[in-house]
Amino acid sequence: MNPFTSPGGLALLLAVKGNANSAMETLNMSTIPLLDSVVPVIADIRRHKGRFKCMFGGVITTFKEYVSDYRNEIDFREPITILKQHITQQGLRLIDFFKQLDKDGSGSISRDEFVFGLKELNVPLTTSQLDRLIADMDTNCDGEVDYGELIVADTEYRRTLRKKAAAVAEAEVDS
Repeated sequence: MNPFTSPGGLALLLAVKGNANSAMETLNMSTIPLLDSVVPVIADIRRHKGRFKCMFGGVITTFKEYVSDYRNEIDFREPITILKQHITQQGLRLIDFFKQLDKDGSGSISRDEFVFGLKELNVPLTTSQLDRLIADMDTNCDGEVDYGELIVADTEYRRTLRKKAAAVAEAEVDS
């Protein structure tokens, strides 16, 4: 288990930023999801230190000022975005979320378990968004979502957010 959380990641980045003599070129925090407020810090480090590379485990959206910078690039109506924001806001890990929905302990979540679980957790998805989410996650088309499929969806979501955040950071550096 990695004891660092988003505030620890921010502290590391601020230490790098504040040390003009730092020769650090890579910081791997790929297991740590960071608050969206760190993305401008990373961009600032890159602007001043050139080839600095920071890997992190996704962006936790707090809907503060930075989100507006790439709001047009992220569709907040996307079912996976809504789901991930809800999981994050509830302070759940992906495995905890999965276990809450997998009521029968089968290792996969049926459509009924998924629908019931999301409604029970008050995840704000419409029926069509829910259908789309299940269809997108159920990559083997067996009518159920297993933990591996949930991990794949989460990984793809985080990859998309990192690409979009990097594009925004790159645009800031170029301007």
